[in-house]
Amino acid sequence: MLTTLTSILIVFALVNTPGNLSLNRRDVFFAFYFCAKFFAYIFNIFFNIKKLVDKNVIRRLKKLEAIGCGIYGSCANGTNHEESDIDIWIKVDKHPGEAKVATVSNEIRKLLGRNVQILVLTPERIERLKKEDPIFYYSLVFGSIRLYGEGIE
Repeated sequence: MLTTLTSILIVFALVNTPGNLSLNRRDVFFAFYFCAKFFAYIFNIFFNIKKLVDKNVIRRLKKLEAIGCGIYGSCANGTNHEESDIDIWIKVDKHPGEAKVATVSNEIRKLLGRNVQILVLTPERIERLKKEDPIFYYSLVFGSIRLYGEGIE
């Protein structure tokens, strides 16, 4: 998304320099279309984070002794819609247990009115993801938004 915006700004800078090419209406339309899409994604991401903060989701995740937490997937990249689930990762030193994770997940689901997936990342799980599923691991590292505490790496 950022490269799209950068490209658009470069084109506009070139066009506004005397003696350079000019844009036709179609080019201008597409430039504004991509800018609008970019800002729609940014607004959606901001709205997602605001909702999580307003509903005290981080406080609930701390019950799982999280040393860090964040969102990933459609919620983090701004492509979510009303039916999308919320993908949350938490970094912990020791797994809190499936029952405790399910309880917190249900609390958050009731608060937000959406399904919630909590990915528990222990040091062992992080190392296993690095080795066995590097694509998913790096999508978490570079494509998630940290809400609290330590990052994944």
